[in-house]
Amino acid sequence: MRPTVATRKNLKGVAGGLAASFNSRNNGVEGYWAIGKLCSFANSSGTDTVAIDLLSGETLPPTDEFALPIHSYRLKLTGQLKALGIPATWVTRAVLTLSFNQEYDRKYHDGTYPVGHPYLCRCDINDDRGKTYTAIIGAHCRPHDPAREYRSGC
Repeated sequence: MRPTVATRKNLKGVAGGLAASFNSRNNGVEGYWAIGKLCSFANSSGTDTVAIDLLSGETLPPTDEFALPIHSYRLKLTGQLKALGIPATWVTRAVLTLSFNQEYDRKYHDGTYPVGHPYLCRCDINDDRGKTYTAIIGAHCRPHDPAREYRSGC
């Protein structure tokens, strides 16, 4: 059996895996769903969009509130690259973008639990040749509210 040779096309799968994992209900911050907390953060910042740079660990708008999960996703990115044999030098940009209060789009929001407003979770990975690999996942959420939510033990 021949070993698989890494190609830049594999970055599309990395983007998809990161977006799906980040969108998961298992992605938590202090025991609460990270997406709901990010939605609250976006609202309090007067924006509908939060961008997370997975190479630098910085967010836009800036905040340190999500440092732990961002660090975790930075490790997931490097772990995926290593597992696929993709040199880190091939990745020049990796950004997760959460866009809240989106218009309903059947492609992204049909079949999701319809509580709250539609949002999109997008992962863009740029390679050293200038190509962008994108994955987009949508669902619904409402801003974090500890009075309505259960905190996980994790």
